[in-house]
Amino acid sequence: MADGQALYVAKTLKAIVTHRTD
Repeated sequence: MADGQALYVAKTLKAIVTHRTD
């Protein structure tokens, strides 16, 4: 469960940073 949580957070943060085209 912890692994999934970490992956989710990392994926979300990465997505946010990647979509920072503003």
